[in-house]
Amino acid sequence: MSNSSNIKEMLDDYEKIKKELEELKKKTAETNLACIKIEKKKNVRTCPICYLPPEVPVCLNGKPRICDLTKPCSASQANPGCLRCVRDYIHHAVKNGQKEIKCFAGCHIINLDRPKKWQIYGEMGRNGNDHPCNSLARALDDVGEGVTKCRKCDEECGSVYNLGMHIKNKCSHRQTKCELCKKKMKMYELEKHREECYRVCSWCDEHNGVETKPIVLKNGTTDHYCPYKTLAKCRSCQKPITMNNIQQHKDCSLTKNGDLGVVCRPEGWKHNFKEHIGWTTNTNNIQDLAVWEQVNHSEFHRLYDTSKQQNSQQVYDVVDRCFRDDDFLPPFTNLSTMTANNEPRYYTYSQIDDIIQSRNNFNGEYRTISRHIQPISQVYFENVN
Repeated sequence: MSNSSNIKEMLDDYEKIKKELEELKKKTAETNLACIKIEKKKNVRTCPICYLPPEVPVCLNGKPRICDLTKPCSASQANPGCLRCVRDYIHHAVKNGQKEIKCFAGCHIINLDRPKKWQIYGEMGRNGNDHPCNSLARALDDVGEGVTKCRKCDEECGSVYNLGMHIKNKCSHRQTKCELCKKKMKMYELEKHREECYRVCSWCDEHNGVETKPIVLKNGTTDHYCPYKTLAKCRSCQKPITMNNIQQHKDCSLTKNGDLGVVCRPEGWKHNFKEHIGWTTNTNNIQDLAVWEQVNHSEFHRLYDTSKQQNSQQVYDVVDRCFRDDDFLPPFTNLSTMTANNEPRYYTYSQIDDIIQSRNNFNGEYRTISRHIQPISQVYFENVN
């Protein structure tokens, strides 16, 4: 029994030693592999800007010093930079007003004065939406090398090619532009920016005491019923009519003597001024203006003819009742100045011609119904300067 027990113990010791030997071989192999990786990492190329392994490596394209043909920089191909680092390098140069820069080795001149800045780096002849270095990214993926994790948002993309497309199209740190104010910012900043930059109704925004809020988009439109939008201009008070103040124009509908027509039922005819040219051209109550009475007198026409014979561009002053040269107006005079009766003070020749034509039509209508206008004294047009 003792011999059998000894043999069993020896077999157990053998199995134990064998197991320890296998574990030692495994640890030795792992140590050797780690040493090999460390040795390989000593020869890994780094980005010339951030000194880290290139995240989506790209090369620069420029003109060599010996010729004017744009082509990829060989030194940049041997030691490429990160996609983001190269973009920032170009962006800061453009922001500082530089027209050209040198490659990292100084052997190529890179022209920055071009609209498509993406042509400065990456493969030549590519489209702006393509991967910047498709061939290099595919080659790195085939050998299982290269950075595959985004350094900004920490998303694992699985390959160098996918990381490049992620940086261009999906990364929350990619550059974008606000559609409204055109300001450039990071993609993750855009949502907060939209809380302070939004579309508003222009009519509401111009109304005093109204807090403007973003327009709520419905079915892709910004259509809404605005109570402050000008629907028309009141022909009586000349102020805008909106849904919010339409009741305030109730008094403007008061019919005056000049709005009346004549209807004679026994004779079977009527005379309504609104159906005539003389009325329809007077859409702003022109008969209530001071110039309306002045153009009806012969003294006004004498002054008007004299002014035109001088071949000068004069304006008629309805307050002083005389024609003035632009050079002799008071300093800082605005030709759109209004009088105390809310009437334009100065009239040009073309405006006066329109008023005279309207007045002639109006006089013809009044003569039809035997209405007579009292003459105006010539003293009324004397120079009051």
